[in-house]
Amino acid sequence: MRFPRLLVLLAASLVCATSGALAGPHDSLNGKLVVGFQGWFKCPTDSGSEHRWVHWFTRNTPDAAHLHLDIAPDTSELSPEEKCPTPLTTRRGGVFNLYSDQNPKTVSRQFEWMKEYGIDVAAQQRFLVGIDPNKAPVDVRQDWDRVLDNSLQAADATGRGLYVMYDIAAADPKRWVDVLVGDWKTLLATGLVGHPSYQRHKGRPVLAIAGIGLGDRPGTPEETLRLVSQLREASAGFGGVTLIVSGPAAWRAGNRDAKSGPGWDQAYKAFDIISPWTVGRYTDATSFDAFLKQRIEPDIAETKRLGIDYMPVIYPGTSQQNLLASEGRRPSSPQVRLYNHVPRDCGRFLWMQAARDRQAGATMLYAAMFDEVDEGTALFKLAQPEDEPRDPQMLTIDADGCKLPSDWYLRVAGAIAEMLKRHEPPSAALPISPR
Repeated sequence: MRFPRLLVLLAASLVCATSGALAGPHDSLNGKLVVGFQGWFKCPTDSGSEHRWVHWFTRNTPDAAHLHLDIAPDTSELSPEEKCPTPLTTRRGGVFNLYSDQNPKTVSRQFEWMKEYGIDVAAQQRFLVGIDPNKAPVDVRQDWDRVLDNSLQAADATGRGLYVMYDIAAADPKRWVDVLVGDWKTLLATGLVGHPSYQRHKGRPVLAIAGIGLGDRPGTPEETLRLVSQLREASAGFGGVTLIVSGPAAWRAGNRDAKSGPGWDQAYKAFDIISPWTVGRYTDATSFDAFLKQRIEPDIAETKRLGIDYMPVIYPGTSQQNLLASEGRRPSSPQVRLYNHVPRDCGRFLWMQAARDRQAGATMLYAAMFDEVDEGTALFKLAQPEDEPRDPQMLTIDADGCKLPSDWYLRVAGAIAEMLKRHEPPSAALPISPR
């Protein structure tokens, strides 16, 4: 991370002196909407990076068959130096452009959108597989540092809160705890939590770990408890730490998407906030209602009993047709629909989850994701149909029968953020209109 040494020392001294007692707009997650920020998109022209299409195309092959996204970003506001031209042609006959998160100007623009629409906090994703010195090349690790630096500077400039969220997917099962703790210590030493934008909860810097307890992720209860202990010890001189676990929806029962066996209940209880991953766990209003009664409401009651905070995950919808096709993967059965797998219903699906969660007692929400175009859950500005590539088939912003502006899901997210700040019960119906 690139911070002047004097500023690092001053920031660290300030945090140590206050012992996490700082007060300000980023001192609590209560009443806040958090958006996940992947920041993993790269272009071949990036300076000092892999010189590849990363997350845009598979096998570094920029054609329709290898396009790795189901919904297209709106790049119309980007300056020429921010755009990454592709060989694909839009429906209106122009060049289909993409972007890179290695460009600080582009990341700054996205945080400006968060500010404009009232989104409070971003959770910067940081994948262990990309920062493990035994697995990832130096330039890949530098790219992850660069995007975190870009996001920190943008959050500082726009007044948004930001915290790091590690993802343990595909991490080395023998080293994942050591890699995570070692990286966190490095970030602390470089002044991460001394940034004015770094999010706190109950006065302590926030750190999230995604994947704990999921059946296809590494880790045991014993390793998880060791992780929590070492993170708290490493953070003690920097104001402590508020730890979020983003794990299975069935964390209480220990079935379905959750690992089973003794010890997991104690592992989850070691965290300060539980935020079960729920993307794809329900697909419409009916299945969400059942999920709310079976999972969310009992979760809220249990975390209250334990004195732990609870952050439900909401998402606008999802589509994975191009993502799986570009990777050569097929659905589990011919009956599984990949294109528009979970319809967005013009924003009503997203609002319904948020309103019902709030009615159930949730005080904070995590929206997945701000920029996840791969799986079609992106909330930021989306391309109009005529600005999408002619091929392959894309999920258009008006796929569910509504003519919507490119910023519609930012508007819906902003309405949710505003709803969380109010004390009165939320409206059951989406309170805004695209007209």
